[in-house]
Amino acid sequence: MRESLSHIYYWKNMTDENVKEQVKYWMDKLEPQSFFGKLKVHIQDIYNGRNDYNGFAEEANHFMQEMEPFAHEFINNKIYETQEFIDICVDNSDNWFWLIRAISSLIKTKEIADQLIHGLSNAVQKLPVNAESRLIMSLLAQIPNGLPLIVLRDEWYKEGRFRLAASLSGIIENKCESQYLHIKSGYTALDYDNYCVNNYLGNSMRPRTFNDIIDFVIQMRNDNFDKKEIVYPFLFNRLKLHLKDVDDDSLTKLEELLLQYEFSDATPALNRDIVDIIGDFLQQSYRPKFAVSVHKLIVKTTSTTYFVNNPFEHIYFSLLPKYEEVLLPVILNDLTEEDERLLFYHAMRMNLGSGFGTGAGPLFQCNEGKIKEVCLSSPSSLAIKLAHMCPVYNYSDEGRISGLSDFFLWLCDNFGDDKDVLDAFSSNMGTFSYCGNEISAMYASRIPLFEPLLSHTKGTVRTWAKRQIESLKAQHDYEKGNEDYHKAIYGRPI
Repeated sequence: MRESLSHIYYWKNMTDENVKEQVKYWMDKLEPQSFFGKLKVHIQDIYNGRNDYNGFAEEANHFMQEMEPFAHEFINNKIYETQEFIDICVDNSDNWFWLIRAISSLIKTKEIADQLIHGLSNAVQKLPVNAESRLIMSLLAQIPNGLPLIVLRDEWYKEGRFRLAASLSGIIENKCESQYLHIKSGYTALDYDNYCVNNYLGNSMRPRTFNDIIDFVIQMRNDNFDKKEIVYPFLFNRLKLHLKDVDDDSLTKLEELLLQYEFSDATPALNRDIVDIIGDFLQQSYRPKFAVSVHKLIVKTTSTTYFVNNPFEHIYFSLLPKYEEVLLPVILNDLTEEDERLLFYHAMRMNLGSGFGTGAGPLFQCNEGKIKEVCLSSPSSLAIKLAHMCPVYNYSDEGRISGLSDFFLWLCDNFGDDKDVLDAFSSNMGTFSYCGNEISAMYASRIPLFEPLLSHTKGTVRTWAKRQIESLKAQHDYEKGNEDYHKAIYGRPI
């Protein structure tokens, strides 16, 4: 209730002073008496009465002034030794950021730091062994000297408080030497699980540089940390791809790490994270050998694993046409083969070609002359697959459909005797998404596009074009009937 009153009191349109006086009276009446209770409603009042600050520095200065009395009370009255603190420190839902920041400026002597460490150590003894506390970790992070924290961490480790010990290891690492060997030892001994290791990594700000991150990830991988829950999530969360000043050796290491990742349908989110890194890497640099290796990885993965959520949906926009000189012959060869690579074609054809649209997918943003050249020298199975994937229409500069695509017309001229090629294009044309009220108009506009093919030199093409026109007319009449009925019944279009 007090929170609602606070919103009313600080509402900018609340100008009646009599009402505000009454609201303030009840706010004071309902104010909690405990330290954290008073702190929480005070923070709420600050946010509700938020001023228009000129930048973060001014806002931070205001909060620090408001939090200073609470910080002094916390240290001087040793709130960290109270039962209220013990109750609140396992509740990780509240954010005590500004209090912690104000307390940090008060821990200036070894005596105060030691008292705080001792008090927090005693508080932990009253918590369950598997407990963790963001509040306690945040307070310990304000201790300037890391050596007494190592002693505390080792005590918690001996007591089996592994979650707290691992988290504190990350904080210690920010103040003195690396704690990786301690974490590795605990992980090997099965004391630290994946959750503990991630707590350590989350609290540590090391490594910082691109090169150090890559080397650290390789080290964790070689030390057999869980790849799906620790190694690769850490790589994705820490790595920021700014490749301007990165040496080639580190880029090669990154390539190897990415190519070693094992895609699984059980980890869809991580799969996409890794593919995002690959895509950014390919766009920010020029690594043709890596591009070919990525394609081969996709072929191998899609040929052996079925994905409910295909992680490679958009990756070829990073590969093509940028790397077409090295990739196009390889991709076309893989599409030609009728072995296990046929699974690659079925998994990726919608993403390589026109998909649910009707324009040019990444494959057909490459040099069509080269595609045609390979197609003429390959088995007819490639022409059939290309008919499934090629652009359906040509478009004007204004984005309007101006005719059937040049590539399909070329297929008609060179493979028009193959009924399977024509049927494949029918399937391609019928795979689309539509947004609008009257789809019958769309079918009507498509009919004239096929009329020039009625005089094509190949009889097979003429017969196919006539059948397409008849089908479009039938679809138009069916949809037009539905639309007219809907207008008659409801008085508006579908």
